[in-house]
Amino acid sequence: YDLLTFYSRAYEDQSRITRIMDLAAGMRRPTRGSVSVSGLDAVEDSSARSSICLLGTRRGLLERAPVKDSLALWEATRPHWNRQDAEQYLDLFEVPVKRAPARLSQGQRSALDAVFALACHCPVLLLDEIQLGMDAVVRRAFWNALLDLYVRDRPTIIISSHEVDDIEDLVEDVVVLQQGGLAAATSADELRAAATAPDAPLASLTDALVDM
Repeated sequence: YDLLTFYSRAYEDQSRITRIMDLAAGMRRPTRGSVSVSGLDAVEDSSARSSICLLGTRRGLLERAPVKDSLALWEATRPHWNRQDAEQYLDLFEVPVKRAPARLSQGQRSALDAVFALACHCPVLLLDEIQLGMDAVVRRAFWNALLDLYVRDRPTIIISSHEVDDIEDLVEDVVVLQQGGLAAATSADELRAAATAPDAPLASLTDALVDM
């Protein structure tokens, strides 16, 4: 997929999505089978790991060190890191760079995760509830910047989110988990069309989820 979103209702399903994200990023070793990125082992191969960005829900940054330390780490480990982009988005999203990520508010931390997602230019972006706590202005600016990044770099982007209204104009494919099972895996347009009454305007993704 190019632009994909996961949606779940229950806490248990969200935990499954978190495990899926960890596995895909090579941060969790599978108990059986394997996970590969472009044919490379996501756990064992360092080039595969450096091509993946996983952010959201307090992962991926040095929590108790100043933000600049995380910036330096990512610049050293992500071959396509763009320092100018990072500085631009830190300023745009008004992230206090002298604090440690653990000392930021939820919205500031989410904005910081957004900066790293936009500046790393990784071929694979895994974003787990990355917009939590962002104010409306920052959230809109981030989604617009992410879409611009997609048009320019064409990365694979997977978004886990309960807030589908925010992203339904971005995503191409949707996977819905419900009660531990796969409730749907289809294109966003097909999911919306299935919930649309004859001669009615195309349903929203939220309408489609309610219908399910």
